[in-house]
Amino acid sequence: MKRFFLIVFIFTNILIQADTIYLKDGRKLTGQIEAMTEDIIILVTDFGRIEIKRSSIAGGVFFEDKQNFFQANYKTLLDLNFSNSFSDKSPESNSIQTFGEISFEENQDGASRSAATSSGTGNYIKIIPSTSIVNLNTFTIHLKIKIKDVTKPGYIFSFYADKDNKEGKFSLFQNMGIPTLYVMDKDKAYHTFSVGKKILENEKWATLTMTFDGSTMRIYNNLSEEFSQETKFTQINCPQINFYIFTAYTPNKDNYTSFNIAASIDFFKIFDRALTTEEIISIK
Repeated sequence: MKRFFLIVFIFTNILIQADTIYLKDGRKLTGQIEAMTEDIIILVTDFGRIEIKRSSIAGGVFFEDKQNFFQANYKTLLDLNFSNSFSDKSPESNSIQTFGEISFEENQDGASRSAATSSGTGNYIKIIPSTSIVNLNTFTIHLKIKIKDVTKPGYIFSFYADKDNKEGKFSLFQNMGIPTLYVMDKDKAYHTFSVGKKILENEKWATLTMTFDGSTMRIYNNLSEEFSQETKFTQINCPQINFYIFTAYTPNKDNYTSFNIAASIDFFKIFDRALTTEEIISIK
């Protein structure tokens, strides 16, 4: 009997202490992290020791605080900041264009002319993305937004094709303060992920974050997770298309006015993998 309890204790202890690593290709590995270097980690599993390249890792759940091995393991692909102008502080080559009149106002921290504002009448930002953003599969999208009137539906951003091409990647739509993320997978099937409740309010700043690690979609509001759902796909579509802020393409029309949103954005960032909650909180 004592031997039985000892076996149960050992087995339970192993399960409790397990580290789970999610790879960018959608696979999940469970074991115990034995060692870490700048390039690889070594995971001890039931099948032996496995060397895993850091560049292949999307995220993880750990028995102990091992988040430090992720510290430099993600890339900033877009880092839009607004201070009386438009600038991309990321190392990627993203071309930024504006259409209509984009003005600037005070941001949440009180900095003058540090938030880009669209009146919702055909004013939007167009980004010709780098190859890294086009080929994005796992991601974190992180932005701060203030919507003038949440009762008026509109797209906060969209990565969908132009009028001659119906392909897409992802977009964020809001209606009645409820954000909904639309995603097209690699097989060109559309998927909808909605928080399902009102979390946005008129004229109030909110920090929205969306992450995808190859198996789970998550949506955060003001750094608190509001939505989590496992996906039936592991990769998203990668068409050669442009990226829009404050609008989306309207089929069969030559302009971008139908889905404009009247709002202000303080910052807009895209990272190449799903960041953990701790990493999202630490974003500067």
